[in-house]
Amino acid sequence: MKITTKTLAGVLAAQVLLAVVLSLTGTDLAPTASDARLLALDAAQIDRLTIEGPDSAKVALTRRNGQWLLPDAGGDVPADTARIDALLQRAVALRQGLPVATSDGAAERFKVADDRFERRIRFAQGDKTLGTLLIGTSQGARQTRARVAGDKAVREIDLASYDLPTKPDDWLDKKLLAVPQDQIAAIELDGLKLTRNATAAVTQAVAAAGQPGAASTSPAAPTWKVESSDGGQVPNADAVSRLVSQLSNLQIDSLAGREASPGYGLDTPALSATITRTDGSTVSLAIGKRTVGDGYVVKGSQRPEYFQLAQWNVEPLLTAAKRDTLLASGASTASGASGGSGEAATAPDPSKVRTVPLSRSGASN
Repeated sequence: MKITTKTLAGVLAAQVLLAVVLSLTGTDLAPTASDARLLALDAAQIDRLTIEGPDSAKVALTRRNGQWLLPDAGGDVPADTARIDALLQRAVALRQGLPVATSDGAAERFKVADDRFERRIRFAQGDKTLGTLLIGTSQGARQTRARVAGDKAVREIDLASYDLPTKPDDWLDKKLLAVPQDQIAAIELDGLKLTRNATAAVTQAVAAAGQPGAASTSPAAPTWKVESSDGGQVPNADAVSRLVSQLSNLQIDSLAGREASPGYGLDTPALSATITRTDGSTVSLAIGKRTVGDGYVVKGSQRPEYFQLAQWNVEPLLTAAKRDTLLASGASTASGASGGSGEAATAPDPSKVRTVPLSRSGASN
């Protein structure tokens, strides 16, 4: 009997100790997982986001007329709308799942407390806060601790702090100054004007099985002609293709400022170009090598700001834009090309027009 009593007492003591440990560690697991949405939000209603991190790091994003903007970046600088919309879709699709813990101590430990967190993201419509999500430590892929403000339950979600940078530059529309390839009709730089001929449809007679004489059409590669201040020249098709590709993929890195500065090197730019779009509008682009600090600065006529360019992005463009690279070596156009001695030009034989097809790598994207 004594042994039985002692055994039962030991079991009871163990149970009490386990209960104390569980209360201190804050496991408090719920009996079943919930498939309900973590945030009862409608992405279409959200037009303001505020993302905060440690050390008072913070970025604000505002949606206006379907475009997300960075209002604190010295003016409403366009943000990456597609990226932010994708983030919202991920956030509103999050499910509650099984709580990891519900105690106040657990919120502190997992860094999802109101005053201690890795990220705090506020979803708002105007001045009205629709919901707040606190994101904390990560235990691996798809295992980030999170808590909805006002709820004690700590849960696991598939959204990590690295998905939510707190620097405005990380949310910039990086292709803000790029011109899509299929919108580039002409490029003027370094005394050259490269003009894109209208893409023609090439009809090819194709004898389809059982349908003799059937025909199909396929778009031809665009061709380019060149005018120069010192005489007509023939463009190097591959070089023009690279230039068009570089212009259409130009990516800004960060905001340099809103006011001109001698240190930007734009008084003697490394590249100055004018792009004519297919709709007739023009875009001017100037790139300067910094005289103070490292790297390059770009100013496009589309925006009032000045932007920093990453060296890896700008140097291939500068190489592609070199005059000697863009012209076919030793070739010149037939008589009648613009930019000659000023004598009246005779109309060239269409069969001898010196235009060069742009390779497929430079075709419209």
